[in-house]
Amino acid sequence: MSQEISIQFTRFSAFYSPLIATLAGGYLQQEGLEPKHSVSPPGKSAIAGLLDGSVHVAQSAPSQGFGPLEQGKTPPALHFAQVNEKDGFFLVGRAAEPGFAWDRLKGRRVLVDHGQQPMAMFKYACHKRGLDFKSIVAVDAGSPEKMIAAFKQRDIRQCVMVGQIAPSNLHSLRPDLRALALCRQVGDRVNLNWLLHDLGNIEMRCGNFHRAAELAEECTQIAQVLEHGQGVFQGLFLLAMVRMNQGEYDESMALLGRALIVARKIMAIGHVAWCLMNMAGAELKLRRPARAATLAGAIRAHFDRERNAFQEELERYERQAREALGDDAYEHAVSVGRLMSEEEAIAFALEA
Repeated sequence: MSQEISIQFTRFSAFYSPLIATLAGGYLQQEGLEPKHSVSPPGKSAIAGLLDGSVHVAQSAPSQGFGPLEQGKTPPALHFAQVNEKDGFFLVGRAAEPGFAWDRLKGRRVLVDHGQQPMAMFKYACHKRGLDFKSIVAVDAGSPEKMIAAFKQRDIRQCVMVGQIAPSNLHSLRPDLRALALCRQVGDRVNLNWLLHDLGNIEMRCGNFHRAAELAEECTQIAQVLEHGQGVFQGLFLLAMVRMNQGEYDESMALLGRALIVARKIMAIGHVAWCLMNMAGAELKLRRPARAATLAGAIRAHFDRERNAFQEELERYERQAREALGDDAYEHAVSVGRLMSEEEAIAFALEA
């Protein structure tokens, strides 16, 4: 008959997967042991279970010995097996921050687990990164569950977590990730395509251009597989806008050209107008004001209704082109555009 062995976790976390694998893999049964596991309740450590005899083996951080050692006492329990070698804490943020540097945390409210080892490791990480721990506002929200609830508040941008980084918790913190996961799980590529576009647009508006580009590229790829012209256009156009915001004007121009071809193919006149208007803006960034003015002339000649959606932006481009060219050269370039047919205007835009 197998002998029962009670194992208690301080925290049940993927970080302690070697111990979880020991339980799940049947290794203890091979040794004649029948494991039962539990997680120490709030306010009680797994070490306490060892001391009162309710637990045979406990998972605990070495920090359990800090307190007694500081008092000149011998720790109540001995660590006899190493579960992992690296710090398992993660600094997570509400949104992606490409090029993140630790000094960005200065003055920010950061949720920090105030347990002995989590706090010690975070202070050490700050020290190694040249960040004065006192320069941040370290918020103590309590238990991991309370930390997650606090992280949902809008005034908290960063959080230091360990075992809380599980799919269910990520989905709680980021409903958008849950929506993406659900679409992928059920194979709903149509709604996944729309969701990727909408989330990419939000990321771009938040200045998270790297993440926005990833979402736009996946959106485009899925739409191409589905042969969904509208989705292909949306992905290409979004990626073009991301590149425009990143100052990659040549690439943005090329992507707008691809989007323009798709828009013409699906006969989406409004999309054609949007492409031409943004191509005019890219031409200005590329220091080709005459081409920008010609495109503006074509837009006014053929897209009178559609340009109501971007009238202010078009007028800004026209003013910039006039300032760069002078009145006479500007009027000439505009007149060339006005005389073009719609197809000629599209062909002219694609020449660049």
